[in-house]
Amino acid sequence: MTTESTGFSDYIGYQGRRGLLNLGQTCFMNVILQSLIANPLLRNYYLSDKHNSKLCKIKDCTSCEMDKLYSEVILDPDGVKIG
Repeated sequence: MTTESTGFSDYIGYQGRRGLLNLGQTCFMNVILQSLIANPLLRNYYLSDKHNSKLCKIKDCTSCEMDKLYSEVILDPDGVKIG
């Protein structure tokens, strides 16, 4: 990217969250997952530890997978909320 194409005098790098990688016809699934991740009600529910995947006894629990997803996407490796 050049400064001529952007119209900016200086290139400013941006580090933050990005979308999911499209693995070939997975864009619809990616949209749903990103919508769920961005939903503040669901985010607050899972990040407040109301469903703890480590304590759940249900095999193949969808809620456990959502809990893990929020932990991986929203929290850094030390468990601190990003952003």
